[in-house]
Amino acid sequence: MNIPRLQLPRTAAFITILGMAAAALTSHASAQTKEWLKEQQSFLDNSEESPVYIGARACAENGGEGAIELLLDLLGLEIDRGLPAPHYRDIAWDSLVQVKSDEGRALVATFLKDADSEMVREWCADLLGLYGDDQYGDVVVDALRDREENVQRAAARAAGRLKFEPATENLLKLAKSKDPRTRGNAIGSLAQINIEEHSNLFLSGVEKDKDPSVQCALLSMVPELLPDRCESLSIVAMSHEDWSPALQAVRNLGGIETKTAIDALVAAATAARSRISLEAVDMLVQLTGLKYSRPDQWANWWKDNRETFEFPKKKGQRQKREADASSATYNGVRVDSSQVAFLMDVSSWMDKELATRQEKRIDVARDEMEQAFDAIRPPFTFNVFLYAENIEALSPKKPLELSKKTTKKALSFVEDARATGHKDIWNALFTKSWTGATTPSTSFRPASRTWAGSCIRSTSTITSPS
Repeated sequence: MNIPRLQLPRTAAFITILGMAAAALTSHASAQTKEWLKEQQSFLDNSEESPVYIGARACAENGGEGAIELLLDLLGLEIDRGLPAPHYRDIAWDSLVQVKSDEGRALVATFLKDADSEMVREWCADLLGLYGDDQYGDVVVDALRDREENVQRAAARAAGRLKFEPATENLLKLAKSKDPRTRGNAIGSLAQINIEEHSNLFLSGVEKDKDPSVQCALLSMVPELLPDRCESLSIVAMSHEDWSPALQAVRNLGGIETKTAIDALVAAATAARSRISLEAVDMLVQLTGLKYSRPDQWANWWKDNRETFEFPKKKGQRQKREADASSATYNGVRVDSSQVAFLMDVSSWMDKELATRQEKRIDVARDEMEQAFDAIRPPFTFNVFLYAENIEALSPKKPLELSKKTTKKALSFVEDARATGHKDIWNALFTKSWTGATTPSTSFRPASRTWAGSCIRSTSTITSPS
């Protein structure tokens, strides 16, 4: 078909116009993107948490390279600005966990390879594990050889989450690490990758590792990896001299519907270690649907009903234990250990009134502390830490045994506190406690999320709400 000559210039002109329009649109979109990123940067740079949350969530939802880079930069923040840097890092972490875009996740992998900050590389490794996409497995394997052990530890956990078999050789090396967290992560990940091949190593870790926290963490993986061995391994672990594996064992048994599991839980309910006893009671309530709160009630009931008992058919029938009237609580948290570190926020925020009642937060915290001590009974060992930017301990050298004298001392210590300054909860949670280890807690710092399983420490930490 012949095209008239006069149409050629018009067609060319039309194409030129389309090209110019597309270029203009691209330029406009680019300008919009720059403006949007600039706006999010202003949110993320704010010293108040609320604007930072807004910017972080927007960046995670956007998922573009520029947006995710802003979050990764915030994740590496080390300078306090109004609030301690971990506050802002935690916001970045929570948003990065939600990233769905391939572009955003690829940038996380790039930061794992190239970031100067050990802290950022560590958390990027953990993020890749949480994303669960094995296309980043090779990057994780490279991180297993990182120069810093914190990064290796996080990568070890990530490799297990990805079930990335090529990581096996490096994980076997890390399974011999002197660092218990690195060793535990590596052993657990090898089991996740191939439990048949690595069952002996895994079982050795569960039963014989020299660090109770490793045994505890690996034991928490048994219900998923070796369900047929869960009951027998947990019953043995209940007699562990360290209470963390014993407590994890009780939790494992709470998910097993056998009469022999109830036998073990009833025995644990009468154990001398109060934390384990209370957990066993909770597990019995969940398994049976009954609401007894005292160990002797469970022992008598089981003696009379073992032969005829049938498990509830519907999970909805299971209920939680009703709090014993004599149970001590602090801000709604049950004091269920005989060794407790109380943390009380004394920052300026605590000088403000609660929205639900016409009282200052610090006064409510004092009242809660007094009510807790009224209900606590010996034997009980404790300490009280006041924290804002700095930390002040009731007893700096050693914990105190509960008595009328030490109770009076604790309440006087709290009463004399004044609410001033900013708060740094991380400084409080990671300070050296009287156990000589970092104060146990469910930490808000992403770094704590690189530890395998649900390792339970041997001292409870209870904080005042702020």
